[in-house]
Amino acid sequence: MVLIVGLDGCASAAATPTPQPGGALTVLAAASLQAPFAELKRAFQASHPRTTLTLAFDASSTLRAQIEQGAPADLLVSADVASPARLASEGLTAGPPVTFARDTLAIVVPAGNPARISSPIDLAVPNLRIVVAAATVPLGMYTQLLLERLAKQPGYPPGYAARIVANVASREENAATVLARIELGEADAAIMYASQARIAGARLTVIGLPAGVRVTASYAAVVLKASRSGPAANDFLAWLRTPIAGAILARFGLTPP
Repeated sequence: MVLIVGLDGCASAAATPTPQPGGALTVLAAASLQAPFAELKRAFQASHPRTTLTLAFDASSTLRAQIEQGAPADLLVSADVASPARLASEGLTAGPPVTFARDTLAIVVPAGNPARISSPIDLAVPNLRIVVAAATVPLGMYTQLLLERLAKQPGYPPGYAARIVANVASREENAATVLARIELGEADAAIMYASQARIAGARLTVIGLPAGVRVTASYAAVVLKASRSGPAANDFLAWLRTPIAGAILARFGLTPP
């Protein structure tokens, strides 16, 4: 508290502003979040000038393993709930995971669609080149669920999922490399997050999915017990749920939890 002396010589009390948490934060985030988190970083630091963010991106499961092996960080921002929940079960977090956004999956083809793919059923045509994420990362797990649901659709051929697997040209280590491969024209189709397809814009064409096969991906963040900037880390985690952050995420195709 500070005293303010008026012109009449009387003193009055004024509350001292509570300082915002500050410090340097290292945020390990899912590779699919590179574009939105670049903008989130600018917005957060503009309103929290005492805090600086360092961002590092990779597959959520890879980042989780790095944290388990002692990698220094303050928060994990994952493309699933399972990875931060596992860290919590191992006693490596300062609280439970917080879901802050959701996404869906999309099947995409390069601009011009050289393989003439018009429906997910066409992915079963022999000799196509399809790029997906590795089965051990969240995008790969969501992809498997999408294929299982597609295989149950009326009119889809027997062994549909197996036919897709036979056409897989590569299994990428994270969502960012899936996007890179299809943008470079190294595949006829890819399965990725819908937000990535939105960011790519005219470089990719999205193939419509049948009703009833929608796969939802949940993005969750958690503060790590090893954080050296706990108050600032908690502040950033709370900020991810604010309308300002939500509006930024929405521009990149991510929806509220």
